[in-house]
Amino acid sequence: MADSKISALNAATALAGTEVLPVVQGGATVKATVNQVRTSATPVSGTTATFNGSTKVTGGFSINTYNAAGVYPPNDSGVAVGWNFTNGGGEVDYWNTYDGGIGGFSWWQKTGASAHVRRMNLSVGGNLTIDTGDITAQSIVPNAAPSSKWAIDGTNAGLLVTIADTATYDLAAGSGVTYLWDNGGNGVGVVYTFYGSVSFAFNPSAFYSATKDTPSLVNFYYNAGTGTYRLQNLTGSSKSIYVFTMRLRASS
Repeated sequence: MADSKISALNAATALAGTEVLPVVQGGATVKATVNQVRTSATPVSGTTATFNGSTKVTGGFSINTYNAAGVYPPNDSGVAVGWNFTNGGGEVDYWNTYDGGIGGFSWWQKTGASAHVRRMNLSVGGNLTIDTGDITAQSIVPNAAPSSKWAIDGTNAGLLVTIADTATYDLAAGSGVTYLWDNGGNGVGVVYTFYGSVSFAFNPSAFYSATKDTPSLVNFYYNAGTGTYRLQNLTGSSKSIYVFTMRLRASS
């Protein structure tokens, strides 16, 4: 075995760290363990290492301690993580380094070998979409002028509810304030719900009613069977209504 080529040796199993390697130290060949080599290894500074593949860190953290302090990442389309770009904020900085224009950010969850779900997206236009779950915060503070943005915008297509004639639509559990806006221009309404009761604060066109089975109207009432508040369409035709809710109590 003394004259065997390295390529002719048996492949090693997982290293324990105590295995011995030959190294040159002070002009002499000496032995060192794998652990010694690993401990004495120092990072290479002032250079960029390129890996063609994936990198994986196990048994610890991947820590970036480079103080960017106003330094931009290289001009190379990809993603970069830095620290303290503001030179005083001490923040972690995430960069989309696509320099052909403004890009977006997406957060994904892998659910299988070739399956995934999107959890959150920051679009090119700066719109943040959380695909599942709720936002919990001490407060939400709008910062756009009323001439350019609405502080609360309920025009999302998901809030437009189409109810066929004689059909019903149940709201989620809870009670509070509900805004109704018929998309056909038939009427708007503001209704308070509390302890199984319904009270309209605003219903100028009398398009809505707080009583079940009132003919020719859209009725908004408490449904004891489901424990929720319900919309009932008895107008004689299908109606599409924007329904915007603010829940102030978890139960009805």
